[in-house]
Amino acid sequence: MTSKYADPQFWIDAADRAIATFAQAAIGTFGAGVTGILQIDPVQLASVGALAALGSLLSSIAFRGGSPGDGASPASPESSPPDALPGSGARYRG
Repeated sequence: MTSKYADPQFWIDAADRAIATFAQAAIGTFGAGVTGILQIDPVQLASVGALAALGSLLSSIAFRGGSPGDGASPASPESSPPDALPGSGARYRG
C-alpha cells in the first residue's frame, strides 16, 4: 500500500481547497469595516487569506482518509448508520 501523500490527486485536491479557502477569506475581509476598494490593505488581505489557506491545507493533511473504498475515511458509511444523527446515539426517524 502506498502512502496517501504519494498520490498526486491528493495534492491537487488539497491545493484546490486551499485556493478556494484563500479566496473566501479574502472576500470576507472586503466587508470587514472597509467602505471602498481603495481602503483595502493588501498585506492584511494576503495575510488573512494565507492563514486560511494554510489551515485548509493542514486540515486536508490531517483528515485525509485512506484509499477510497477501504473504510478508513472518517466519512465512511461503516462509521455510523446512514439514518443516525451524529452524536445522538438514536436513530433518525424522519
